[in-house]
Parts: sequence; structure tokens; C-alpha cells
Amino acid sequence: MDFKFDENLPAEAAGLFREAGHDASRVLDQNLKGCGDGALADVCTTEGRTLITLDVDLADITAHPPNARPGLSYFALSGRTY
Repeated sequence: MDFKFDENLPAEAAGLFREAGHDASRVLDQNLKGCGDGALADVCTTEGRTLITLDVDLADITAHPPNARPGLSYFALSGRTY
């Protein structure tokens, strides 16, 4: 599978996916820092990548319907305030 790691995740996360044999790129490597949610989702769709993020806004399925994207994985960390 192909993944894109949002800027709110450490570089090591993408590295772990690469070590497991996946194609993993990072938002920061493509100069997409600060890119709007919709634009970032569109980039991932164009590239056929599943976005891995901590961004709660991207978890809104009314704004980002699951059937419109190759994939989106949102992680909520324990003890984190949003």
C-alpha cells in the first residue's frame, strides 16, 4: 500500500512503514506544510495514497466522505487535547 504521513507525525513513522515494505511519503518532503485539508486530501487521491494523520478535522466524514478517497487513517492519542 501507499501512504502519506501528515506533518503532525514524526519522520520515523514513515520510516517504519518503509521498513515494512510500503511506499510512504511525507507531507513535509513534498513542501505541503500548512496545506489545507481539502487540498491535502486531493493530493492523496491523485497519488492513490492513504493519509495517516492526527488531524481531527480530517476525521469528519461529512467533509471527507470515505468513498471519495483511497483511504484516510486518523489516530487519536490518549491524553492529547484538541
